[in-house]
Amino acid sequence: MTTQPCECRDQRLIQRIRSALDRHRDLGPYAATLLVTIENAAIILQGHLPSDQLRSALEPAVRQAGVLDKINNEVRVIG
Repeated sequence: MTTQPCECRDQRLIQRIRSALDRHRDLGPYAATLLVTIENAAIILQGHLPSDQLRSALEPAVRQAGVLDKINNEVRVIG
């Protein structure tokens, strides 16, 4: 059995999330600095943002990409 279909699905989901972050009015300028991965059916967000407000905007932005899975927001605020 191959894991390729799962990996392709994960990559498509990551691309949808990245697109949603890129389009977000406030998060767009920082989207390229954020790492989005999938581990054990959970979305992992890592990186740095300059404010708590932006960090709080991450989960709703990811949900707009159609993500219903668990989201682990490990982004740190450095400002």
